[in-house]
Amino acid sequence: MVEQQVLSNDLLTALATQLSSGNMGQLAGWIGMEGRTSAAVPFDNTPITVLPTPPVGAQAMELVVYDSQGREVDRGALSVSSDPVLWAGVQQNGQAVTPGLYRFEIEATGVNGIALPSSRADTYARIVEVQNIGNEAQVIFEGGTAVAAHEITALRAGS
Repeated sequence: MVEQQVLSNDLLTALATQLSSGNMGQLAGWIGMEGRTSAAVPFDNTPITVLPTPPVGAQAMELVVYDSQGREVDRGALSVSSDPVLWAGVQQNGQAVTPGLYRFEIEATGVNGIALPSSRADTYARIVEVQNIGNEAQVIFEGGTAVAAHEITALRAGS
């Protein structure tokens, strides 16, 4: 019985490895494409298209931008819409931000100015690598940000 259990474990390990390899083969095609993510993306003085999702009941929204240290670097009013917004890397005071990694959040208020839970806004970033970490595939974006492959919600041709 012990020998049978060892054989079963070996078979399951081989199967998991085979599935991971197949997954890697499929994900390798993502390299060079742009993946939609809520993770931090690189800003290199080229405007970034931000894709906000208004929370249910939102009456007003703001786009809040954070640097790689989690510091707020910019904030601006948005219309309550899921229309894409271009962030040019210029703060409200007119000063340009330095190139680096930035993430975006939506802060909204509802009826009577009651704050709604904030949520991350999506952007697209170029995929440069795919890795297998344990049993999970990870996507690495330009700039070094890594996310689980299942967190990528859309792909498009790289620009």
